[in-house]
Amino acid sequence: MILKVRTFKGSLFIVLISIIAPTILEAGEGVLGNIFSDIKGQRNVIVVEKESKTLYLVEIRENIPEIIKRYPVLLGKNVGDKLREGDRRTPEGIYFITGFIPPWRLNSRLYGIGAFPINYPNIVDRIHHKTGYGIWVHGRGDLQRSNTNGCISVDNGAFKELKEVVSRNTPVVITPRVYFLSPDEYQYVRSELLQRLKTFIGVWEGGEIGEYRRWFSREFSNAYGEDLREYLRRKEDIFNSETFRKIVISEPVIFKENSKELMYQFKQLYCSDRHLDYGTKRLYMESEDGEYRIIAEEFMQEPPKSVIQRYITGFLKQWLTAWRSQDLERYITFYHPDFASSIGDLNAWKRHKSRIFSSQTIKSINIRDVTVSILGPALYDVSFIQEYHATNLQDRGLKRLLIQGCPENFRILQEEWRPL
Repeated sequence: MILKVRTFKGSLFIVLISIIAPTILEAGEGVLGNIFSDIKGQRNVIVVEKESKTLYLVEIRENIPEIIKRYPVLLGKNVGDKLREGDRRTPEGIYFITGFIPPWRLNSRLYGIGAFPINYPNIVDRIHHKTGYGIWVHGRGDLQRSNTNGCISVDNGAFKELKEVVSRNTPVVITPRVYFLSPDEYQYVRSELLQRLKTFIGVWEGGEIGEYRRWFSREFSNAYGEDLREYLRRKEDIFNSETFRKIVISEPVIFKENSKELMYQFKQLYCSDRHLDYGTKRLYMESEDGEYRIIAEEFMQEPPKSVIQRYITGFLKQWLTAWRSQDLERYITFYHPDFASSIGDLNAWKRHKSRIFSSQTIKSINIRDVTVSILGPALYDVSFIQEYHATNLQDRGLKRLLIQGCPENFRILQEEWRPL
């Protein structure tokens, strides 16, 4: 394992240069070293090894990639990475299934019982000016063939099995040779890769454009067609316009195509006083000057409401815990310094709550029917039915909170209550 560690203005920049045979094991002797993750649940991945002409069906279980099935495949007639249309080579890189083509739309003598197109050329291929189209994982017809024009062909029985577990956006890693690591080495590489992502997110949140720039390749482009200069100019404008930002990521999966290319995919919530968005981010990285740098970026936007509601719900649980425990100092930390209510400002609210806490014992506080409306970046209207039971008071009403901020830093800006 070769690691290069640099420090930029106190920020640790860990670069995994390559994994070069510390103890590269044969198939079945270790953990597949092309997939790393920190997810909940299970996920399927296809890995194709060109050298052995094998398709591995992999299932991530408890963040360990386990090979479920191995299938022999036919590949492009010519060896090497696909570079241009008509070269009859199978591409190498990190791709995704884009759909399913049923047999009645195909020449069954060539493609058997169906096909899964993949997104070749992907964004990195286009940066490198690779051409071609129509690369599929498909079945096999009745023609006697020993190769394809660049596709990945399995027999119809194998394709039928794949069809049960493969769907749109299933990852497909195509590599000259897969490698296997000992369990300890696998966990070490996994930890370093996840830490590197965490470090990058910290740099991004920090908003220092010079430090941020160091993570990107000179050849960088994104899905909007911005080159590195255009992208960084826009990012600097964003950084300068925002007072604060919080970037929360979840479900990261890392796909590694040997030492040449890797890709991070994760869910991303970007929250600031000027912007709010949520979706799936893909960061493609390639080695440049001996270091992995971001060469391409894709972001598939999704509505943020459900994830914001989940984080708000978590905030409310913590707020209720502090309230039920009648811990005034902790309870008041859930409120914004500019808080206002019919009682008055935050100091008046604190005095009001202090009198209540000293005069009664809370038996229960329950809330239900929580609704969250996004009013703007970092501003949310939250309402729910509240049932309150203390030694000398019992009531039920509609509580409404105006909450400001981002996950891990929400604060209540206003609070209203009316009886029901």
